[in-house]
Amino acid sequence: MDRRRSGLSRALGGLILISAAPSVQGNLFEDLLFEGYFGAGPLGWEYQDYEIEEARATGGRLMAGVLFNEHVGVEAHYAEGGTDTVDYETVNVEFEGLDGVFLRLNAPLWFIHTYALAGFSVVDMAIVPEENISLADAPSASDLSYGLGVELRTPESYALAADYVRYIDNSGFLFQAGTVSLKWRF
Repeated sequence: MDRRRSGLSRALGGLILISAAPSVQGNLFEDLLFEGYFGAGPLGWEYQDYEIEEARATGGRLMAGVLFNEHVGVEAHYAEGGTDTVDYETVNVEFEGLDGVFLRLNAPLWFIHTYALAGFSVVDMAIVPEENISLADAPSASDLSYGLGVELRTPESYALAADYVRYIDNSGFLFQAGTVSLKWRF
């Protein structure tokens, strides 16, 4: 089984586990809530392709979303930034940007919420040889994305969240990231 199918099966397994949790059973769309949120945090990312074995750096990510009730919502991500020098310090790998939209399945337990994300993302990178910056290469990819996270809510309108998302995992292009973020709920 290739990595893409394996990753998709793990994401689907995570979604099934969350949806099978006792607190989620029943009608997912009863008791509409419409709680909005947005947040920001550092994004620790890893990139691999056919030529780059591994590049890692830290950028930043913004997210915004709405929970329709305490179990189902949608979330959007925008991220960019960070450069790693690889291949004996001759090539710079730059993270140009990421756009993603996700279905969020939420499992609340008091003030702690675990969640799964499943959606679609587009990632743009730049590979720049230091000798000749005009030869910049700009690989990009889009694919299904999935991730897991946990959110600690405060009595005020704030939350601290940590998540891991595998944004792109197709043959020849891997982009995954972990984020710790501060969210404001309204």
